Amino acid sequence: MFSGCGEKSRGVERGCAHGGYDDARRGDTWELPSDFCPGDANGSATVAFSDITSVLENWGIMYPGSSGPGDANHDSAVNFADITKVLENWGVACP
Repeated sequence: MFSGCGEKSRGVERGCAHGGYDDARRGDTWELPSDFCPGDANGSATVAFSDITSVLENWGIMYPGSSGPGDANHDSAVNFADITKVLENWGVACP
């Protein structure tokens, strides 16, 4: 488990959402994959239905200067563009 912003372990860097690492609504932690994978909104290394669910669960959240759950295009905002990115990359297995 990570304890700080930008900390890395096994090639994974923690994202900074809401000034820290926890999703303020659920207390979930989020880890950014070291390699960006367009459409992977939940960090599972595949683009599938669970990514759509992640976008919808985190709709409207902003991650200033970072990314987090639901942000499938890593633009720091969870919105319709993330749904589009998931659909564009449906079925892709990330490196």
